[in-house]
Amino acid sequence: MKKDENRDYIKGAANLLETFELESNDGLIILSSEDSLNYSNFFSEAAKDKGFKNILFILLPDVLRPITKIPDILYNVLDNAKAMIVNVDRYSEEAFNFIHPLRALCRKKKVRQVKTYEPNVKYLKEGIAADYMVVKKKTEKLKEIFEECENIEVISELGTNLKFEIYKDIAACSPFFDIGQYENQAPEGELMTCPVEETFNGKLVADGTVTAMGKPPEPIEWEFKNGQVTKVKGNEEFLTKLLTMIQSADKRVKSFKGVWVAEFAIGTNEWAKFDYSLSNCEKVAGGIHIAIGKSCGANGRFLGKDRGETFHIDSILTNCTVTVNRKSGEKVIIIKSGKLVI
Repeated sequence: MKKDENRDYIKGAANLLETFELESNDGLIILSSEDSLNYSNFFSEAAKDKGFKNILFILLPDVLRPITKIPDILYNVLDNAKAMIVNVDRYSEEAFNFIHPLRALCRKKKVRQVKTYEPNVKYLKEGIAADYMVVKKKTEKLKEIFEECENIEVISELGTNLKFEIYKDIAACSPFFDIGQYENQAPEGELMTCPVEETFNGKLVADGTVTAMGKPPEPIEWEFKNGQVTKVKGNEEFLTKLLTMIQSADKRVKSFKGVWVAEFAIGTNEWAKFDYSLSNCEKVAGGIHIAIGKSCGANGRFLGKDRGETFHIDSILTNCTVTVNRKSGEKVIIIKSGKLVI
């Protein structure tokens, strides 16, 4: 049974490798943290099965973390690579000192990169094993709707009640690499944009996973005025740990009050399932996530304003109804009680 299960994992890894469109002699780098080693090994096996001949596996030892700069040796290694897989557990100190600069370096050197935070081998049989063409079509359909958007309304039985406009920059993140695109995240499948800050008002009740924190013991209630947090309510111990984590990444932050909204996104991957990991949960079809901190970005550009923050914290909402009010006056319900209905 275990042998058959391992073949399923390898098959899922191969599904992702195909998005790189590699030839057998193209350079492939697999960069893994210790916690992600078992997961990363399935990519090694899938790459070997595919006949790739130029593979380098790099392990990040826990004793050297958090990593606060790109090791010089990686600059040289990337010169001979076409693709890079990054599988790591999260360190808040690494996000803007190592992970983001590494992504920018890959983009500069035209190396395609797929990153998975806090990976679990089950993803290789769930979101990563998806029919990528279905994910792509759903994501692009959402983008078409958002491009004609006047404003968006989000409500839930838990008390979420938001209405806001969005910036014109909208990123349709599918598992495939478009021309000029050099970064993806696995599992992939989301429609991502940023609220126009001064229009973002109301209550947000997040009942799902929070970046690097897992699922809170009770829903977190965030209140916003003109795009900034005015009040937050929830489990005190959880919120204290969350604030401490944010402050470890950005020492300018003194409290949640005044922190900016940074992203609004919708998951489009019907194979992905909710769990403890944000990078997985944010792709689940029908789930939404809203972030605070640094504006979200795609392919090297910001989708909102760059205010200089060095943290980006997402919160998952699992059972919302989302309505897009189009410029024509038409109302389009895209999520109904947590289910994607397009």
